[in-house]
Amino acid sequence: GFRDVFDLFRLVKGNETITLIRSKTKKRTSFLKNYATRPFGKRKGRGFSENGEFVILLFLYFLDGIDKMIVTIDGPAGAGKSTIAKMLASELGFDYLDTGAMYRAVALAGLRNGVHWEKPDELASLAERLPIRVQSGRTFLGEEDVSKAVRTENVTEKTRFSANNPAIRVLMARRQQELARGKNIVTEGRDQGTAVFPDAECKIYLTATPEERAKRRVLEYQKQGETAAYDEILQKINQRDRSDMNREIGPLCEPIDAIHVETDNLSINDVVKRLVEIVNERAAKNAF
Repeated sequence: GFRDVFDLFRLVKGNETITLIRSKTKKRTSFLKNYATRPFGKRKGRGFSENGEFVILLFLYFLDGIDKMIVTIDGPAGAGKSTIAKMLASELGFDYLDTGAMYRAVALAGLRNGVHWEKPDELASLAERLPIRVQSGRTFLGEEDVSKAVRTENVTEKTRFSANNPAIRVLMARRQQELARGKNIVTEGRDQGTAVFPDAECKIYLTATPEERAKRRVLEYQKQGETAAYDEILQKINQRDRSDMNREIGPLCEPIDAIHVETDNLSINDVVKRLVEIVNERAAKNAF
């Protein structure tokens, strides 16, 4: 029973404990780095004893659920979700599920097949037949790596037809659930924590004020050697927010059980650090 396991682990010290946990789970996450590597006798607080009970419970937790942890990041356009999600996944040792790339892949296939964009059923029928997968930050149609092809201007312009197609959203949500099954996943979008993964273990709503997002966009243009009018960009951001929140299918919505993170005046690294803390805390809470 638990007491036997506890007595056994009391005999294990420091790095030997960590090595055993890692050999059993094959995971090296920041959860381990931030908590499990603390010396015995320095884990007081949060209800843990100084005799190593935390390590035993952590070990049992990793055996019974860490392979199913899903972290969703929702939020408005321009909040930095994609960049932050990729960095968070890398920091945690999780997979990154690029849901936007899946809709882009449908649009790419639509362009290649000459679909009639004003006929939603035609695009939906094509989407059902597409062998789309995202893996290690790459996007594939069958065996073809289309990671660069889905980022072209033509595809970007047509992606709205796939992203706003009710049948395709249902189909992509199902595929995203399949891709995430049995894995540690960080996924981002506008309805990941509500429509796609309503039971996710950790939900984050990442946002920034429209003014902050407009300022960031202007800086991006300036780095590219281009000029941009702040007022015009701010107006477009406000219009996009209203449009996303009022979409009939997959509207932008903050999950009621999400942790709200405002990123104004924070660097990317500061945001990632905060999210790592949130995931660690939620993982610890779920462990008990």
